[in-house]
Amino acid sequence: MAGTFKVDGTTLSYIGGAVWDQPQVDTSLSLIAVHNHFRSHTWSANVMSIAEFETLRGKRGSLVSIQTTNADDEDAAFLTYYGVRVDSVSMRAHDSLNATGVTVSFSVGV
Repeated sequence: MAGTFKVDGTTLSYIGGAVWDQPQVDTSLSLIAVHNHFRSHTWSANVMSIAEFETLRGKRGSLVSIQTTNADDEDAAFLTYYGVRVDSVSMRAHDSLNATGVTVSFSVGV
């Protein structure tokens, strides 16, 4: 996983991992498989500066662009996704300068 994680063009240096959930397939009333066009994507960081955390938390609920791992091949080059919704931004604990156990969840149209 070689690349730079970005939100709206701003580099996030503390992100340590990125995970894509499996695509969801729903069944319509006529029993035809319907593919959900959004996938959940989660970033995680063991430690992150409070400034970077607050930047992300301020975008909660917003539509942003992100540069992240490829949804279909996590070993491929990073891609930029547009119109991504920031679903949640959370941390486990913090001190004056750092947030720990940070997770950021997105809904990405693929």
